[in-house]
Amino acid sequence: MNATDMRSLPRPARHERRVQVIRLRKAGHTLEEIAQLTGLSKTGVFNICKRHEQHGADALQDAPGGRQLGDKRLLSAEQEARVQKLIMDKTPDQLKMPYALWTRQAVAQLI
Repeated sequence: MNATDMRSLPRPARHERRVQVIRLRKAGHTLEEIAQLTGLSKTGVFNICKRHEQHGADALQDAPGGRQLGDKRLLSAEQEARVQKLIMDKTPDQLKMPYALWTRQAVAQLI
């Protein structure tokens, strides 16, 4: 049987699978039995149990994903506001740009 790749599951399903692993472990099942019952690899089950042992129930939650808000931004908040105001109030040709409507290229040139 092929083990389930946890990354292919939605966040709530991953959390439930981890909770299931811990419940089975507390019920006295071996790592191999848990792996067969949950469809995970033995190594995956071991890692979940180890994380739970070290960090408690918080370890069963996924770490937040994606970039942090504001990370890798090129413009300051004031510059962003200024650009947004120009886009809302003017058309590119009013700003002497060679475009009639706002496109990605026009916005990039404005910035």
